[in-house]
Amino acid sequence: MGNVTLKVVLHPRANEDGRHLVMLRITANRQTKRIGTSVYVTPKQFNPDGKSESQSWVRKSHPDYVALNGMIKALWDRTLQVIADLQRKPPFTVDDVVRRITNLSDMYLSAYIDEQIDLYRQRGQTANMNAQISMMRALRAFLNIDEKQPISLHQLSPAVLERFETYLLNRSTGRKTSTEASKRNTATDYLRRLKQHINGYIILNKLPSEDNPMRGKSLVTAPVNPVWLTTAEMEIWETKQLPTETAPQRRLDDARKFFVISYYLHGIRGGDLLTARAYQVQSVWQMTPERKLELQYRFAYVSDKKNKNKTVLIEPAILPWLLEYAEGKEPDDFLFPFLKPNYRYLPEPKLTEKVKSQISYLGILFKRIAEQLGTTAPKGIHDARHSFADHLYEETGDLRLVQLSLTHELISTTQRYVSRFKQSVVDRANQVYQKRGATMVQHSAKNDEKDGFVEHEDVANC
Repeated sequence: MGNVTLKVVLHPRANEDGRHLVMLRITANRQTKRIGTSVYVTPKQFNPDGKSESQSWVRKSHPDYVALNGMIKALWDRTLQVIADLQRKPPFTVDDVVRRITNLSDMYLSAYIDEQIDLYRQRGQTANMNAQISMMRALRAFLNIDEKQPISLHQLSPAVLERFETYLLNRSTGRKTSTEASKRNTATDYLRRLKQHINGYIILNKLPSEDNPMRGKSLVTAPVNPVWLTTAEMEIWETKQLPTETAPQRRLDDARKFFVISYYLHGIRGGDLLTARAYQVQSVWQMTPERKLELQYRFAYVSDKKNKNKTVLIEPAILPWLLEYAEGKEPDDFLFPFLKPNYRYLPEPKLTEKVKSQISYLGILFKRIAEQLGTTAPKGIHDARHSFADHLYEETGDLRLVQLSLTHELISTTQRYVSRFKQSVVDRANQVYQKRGATMVQHSAKNDEKDGFVEHEDVANC
């Protein structure tokens, strides 16, 4: 490394809680610069004689010493790589080293992600915005830093991200219903979102692909075993009205209709349907193939999760329900009676909390409905989406059609929505043999006739 030396040191001044910033001191050609590592510790938790080989700068007395040492080591290794690159084209100064380490950009990775989150907010994509915020909170908790401290790209080495994944898989979510599969898929979702931002940040700053700590990392998902209602069970939910003498029973019947409507609207997500307004039930005149004008009803919405416009042709089975719910309401009123009318004036974060609470409550109602109807009990409104996808795939065998109907970007996502094994769909593979088989039978019959082996009815009966 020539005349360049590195040393991990503490900033001389402590912050309000008595912790000091751990810094990397770089000395080159008798000039010295320090770079913050975003790691804060007390003097007792810091080992001034720590070594790179043992990653022992933060003592074991700190509960997160492994992760913090990993962050420091990531900056150390990044600095060594920069110095090695600069030594190929000398001379260089310590300022050159610092500029390269900070990626020639004043914007931290965390600031870039905050900008993307703000874009989701401006577009009204509340679900995406909240998912990104949750991911960043988890990352900061893992790194043991607060919201005011920035996160730079060099802190996220492949080793640090491996430990972040382990942290996500083992942390307590506080949910009684949390399973290993749900933890696995949440971890993968967070890592996929982080990877998306890292890719964008690298492209924006024109950095080499080698700087991407997630380059080549495979992200796996676990089956979540959703509930699929059969077509017969969906027919029961559609046609068998529940008693409505009391308010609780009327609420149950509204929940039954809500599930069926979600199914008929191409498995629309629960949040999009709960917050639907009366104006989204729209009528348009269409010309039929017989050149006659026909009044057609459609449900128009923008997916909160994907920010995609979609209109769904409303089937006669659910049209009376939707028209009844919309009757007498102002265009901007909630279509369904599950959210209080004044909730429409709430800011997006507060409304999202109300929606989540109501979706959980609907899951309880669905279980009661299934008991009264004698069917499989859906775990939640999302099972209407799974059931629609499953039935559409069984009917058509067209996975691409299912993908378009669900507005999935990836076909692999759609594959998880259909049941693991559909015999009626798989049996269609035999169509490839049927034409060949018919051709072979015709060819065999012609050969028999040519050779005189045609068996007439009177000969056969002899």
